[in-house]
Amino acid sequence: MKFKSILIIIVVVLIVVTLSFLYFSHSPSQQKNYGFEPLSIGQSTVNVEIANTEAKRTLGLGNRSTLLENNGMLFVFDKPGTYGFWMKDTNFPLDFIWIDENKKIIDITNDVLPETYPKVFYSSSPVLYVLEVGGGWAESHGIKIGAEVGF
Repeated sequence: MKFKSILIIIVVVLIVVTLSFLYFSHSPSQQKNYGFEPLSIGQSTVNVEIANTEAKRTLGLGNRSTLLENNGMLFVFDKPGTYGFWMKDTNFPLDFIWIDENKKIIDITNDVLPETYPKVFYSSSPVLYVLEVGGGWAESHGIKIGAEVGF
């Protein structure tokens, strides 16, 4: 009888530990791994994680369950180019805000759905930065092509 009780306790502890790990590894708190920086566009501010390495750019916002309002990810490249973005392992809609080397918005791709994967999205011109925010964020904040981005 004691052995059964100990075995049940061990199983319950393992389940709790596993669920805790899954929750915290996929929750918005995971975002602190990259650190946040404020980025401004007009009157709006978004807290961004900086993806400035190949590994960070490859992972992007994939494998997360949510993205908090006014949070996003800024992809920083080494040189201007036409970079492709897709929705692999992304669980919520995104806006792609394409930013040139002068920190001006040159294009916006609104409300990209996870179901669009494996389609790849590109800017209309070379960019040095790409800002990913929650789907509909750009429209709800009045973000327009030509706006300057501060960071």
